[in-house]
Amino acid sequence: MGLRRPCAVAAAFAAALLLTICATADATQCLDYAKAAVGGTLVKETFPGRPNFESIAAGDAAVTRLFLIPDHRQCVAQGTDPDVEPPVRSVQAFQVDEYSAFGDGAMQPSLWDLVNRRMTCSGTLSHRQTARDYAQVILHTTSCTLEPRP
Repeated sequence: MGLRRPCAVAAAFAAALLLTICATADATQCLDYAKAAVGGTLVKETFPGRPNFESIAAGDAAVTRLFLIPDHRQCVAQGTDPDVEPPVRSVQAFQVDEYSAFGDGAMQPSLWDLVNRRMTCSGTLSHRQTARDYAQVILHTTSCTLEPRP
């Protein structure tokens, strides 16, 4: 009977240690708001805009945005300010800031010309802040590299 209690304590400790190791491993695989590289397919989506943001068919302006769809869901680690950069467990699509730089600026094609192409984009991330943010996480690109076509 005396051995069961130490075994139970050891088992509980081992389980807690395993959970800590798994949580740490998951956190190290998450993207960082300050610097991130995301690979996936660039797509465009259209949403209702002004004046009511409800229906293009009912007269609202069409607003089209670019998104990078990763091959698998990504997570984003909490940033320095949790109110502005909260952790995100599952990102299915990153809205691409079409006003950020593409490559070194030397005769690079516009991202709009590369819809449905696979690429890896690097830059910084931000969490949804305004009505113009249609995804939970925004990717402000500093460079994008196209993957070769099959």
